[in-house]
Amino acid sequence: MRVRIDRRELERAHEHRASHTQFIPSGTRAAVSSRVVRLAVALVAPASGTDQLLHALRLLASPTRIEPGCLGCRVWTDDGNGSMVRYVEEWASESAMRRRVRSRRFTRLLEVMESAERPPSIQFDFVTATRGLDYVAEVREIDGPLETPARDNTE
Repeated sequence: MRVRIDRRELERAHEHRASHTQFIPSGTRAAVSSRVVRLAVALVAPASGTDQLLHALRLLASPTRIEPGCLGCRVWTDDGNGSMVRYVEEWASESAMRRRVRSRRFTRLLEVMESAERPPSIQFDFVTATRGLDYVAEVREIDGPLETPARDNTE
């Protein structure tokens, strides 16, 4: 399994990103103000093929990270199960994700997924709200903290 990324294509993407980058807020306010879309893929690598699968996905992740609207792209293996490979992309909007799904690079991602030992788990999450510590403050202000009864240590 070999995935080729054209270096000129990568350079053009870097140049495009630099010339067309607009401020995209991050964190709680960004998620509340836009509809973040997350692609989560879980693949079982073929026997003794985990390193090749990781390498192929990382080659695809690098140019994806610089695409307009991409908030992040990560690849990793599960600690307890080295043959389980995870791939996650986060996009600022559904329209950005739709562009991604229609792209040649996404076709390459699909080709890599086909090399998995079993059919991959693919999930698109449409996140309408994400909160941070402001949520903790709101809940505790409105509902208050849970009161736990004092423990009797006379065992």
